[in-house]
Amino acid sequence: FIRPKLLLSTVHMKILDEQQLRYIFHHELAHIKRRDVGVNWLMHGLLILNWFNPILWYAYSCMREDQELACDALALTCIDAEERIAYGHTIISLLEHYSSYYQVPSIANFSKNKRALKRRILMIKKFQKKSYRWSAIGAVAVIAVSSVSLLNARADKPTNPEKQQIEVKNNMKELKTQTDIPIQKIVEKMIGTKERADAEFFVSEGEYNTLLKEVGLARNLFTKEEFERFIDLETEAYTLGKKVKLVGSPEKLDSEEQKKYQKNSEEIGPFRQKITSEFRLTKKEAQKYVDFPINAPSYVVKGFKLTGEGVTTPKTTGKMNPDFIYEYQNQSKDNVYIVHQSAVTDEGKEFSNKRAEYNEKVTNYELEGTKITLVESLDTEETYKVMQMIVPAKGKNSAYQVLILAGDLSKEETEKIMLSFLK
Repeated sequence: FIRPKLLLSTVHMKILDEQQLRYIFHHELAHIKRRDVGVNWLMHGLLILNWFNPILWYAYSCMREDQELACDALALTCIDAEERIAYGHTIISLLEHYSSYYQVPSIANFSKNKRALKRRILMIKKFQKKSYRWSAIGAVAVIAVSSVSLLNARADKPTNPEKQQIEVKNNMKELKTQTDIPIQKIVEKMIGTKERADAEFFVSEGEYNTLLKEVGLARNLFTKEEFERFIDLETEAYTLGKKVKLVGSPEKLDSEEQKKYQKNSEEIGPFRQKITSEFRLTKKEAQKYVDFPINAPSYVVKGFKLTGEGVTTPKTTGKMNPDFIYEYQNQSKDNVYIVHQSAVTDEGKEFSNKRAEYNEKVTNYELEGTKITLVESLDTEETYKVMQMIVPAKGKNSAYQVLILAGDLSKEETEKIMLSFLK
């Protein structure tokens, strides 16, 4: 933070025009003017010293969001009012290509949280230049309150870790005496609500939902003693995982914590393996869970041949929904297409709407009376196409979904594969 630099990847230089780059420079220069990088270093130092304090983690998450809002406000004071919409579009365009989740303290980068993004867009839409003065006054107030809170947190440091460990142990004892406790409550005792898990353990909503399923499955699969041990190990794994994300890698943990990390990984492995093995089905076993015929497409694109087939089954506490996969490769092995056959899900019904969120061209049309959705990449560096169709129910057979990851196949060839399912 002594000699700050603005860093922009070559990918962004290609996808953004001159005006958009100007908006980004305004925003990033605002971070430098506000000395956000130095503040981030200070906050990360406090987090390392007080890693067990969930309030501090929540405060950090809020601070990062407010940094972005404040920099947007400062950047907007430097551009004309009619450019506000273009500035908002630039943020959305950049976040479409933004993949890094972990925040490095020496970097003041763009937030990718959906709720935070919504706040930013609304602020940009309603921004008044005079409102920035009020945000500066608010920032002073927040710093004053935070300083008092952090001093109190430091004063409590000698006793807080022990109290937290006792509280966690009491929580787990309470869980172990109740076999009918809801799965949601068990997970909340482990890592908190979705919001807390995101702020403190860096757990996304998707990862949180997966954990809910895994805990539910574990309770059905394991004995009472095994389930109790599994919950203890998972809770410890998330605590250690948080420390790893803070320092960068397991190798950077101190020697004692490295041993804990290694021991935890070794002990929890068989439990996770047992959960996963429940969803490894053969084609014959998987047929029991679906009401449609499992068939590879009768049409194979010229020059290609079937090189692999298998079944994957998403983890669930309800009825299994196996996905049948067929992979085809050309003779030179430089082109592949993959066919998926599965039951119709709510996601499948909303496939067209969901794909519209990405940087893709989505086309809906009919092929011999059946709705087809064609998705084509708009990225010149990564071309691909995906075609989806729901084969209607016929006789005793229920409807099912076919999804083709077509790679470089033409639209016509991909349609021929779809027609082979219809016929």
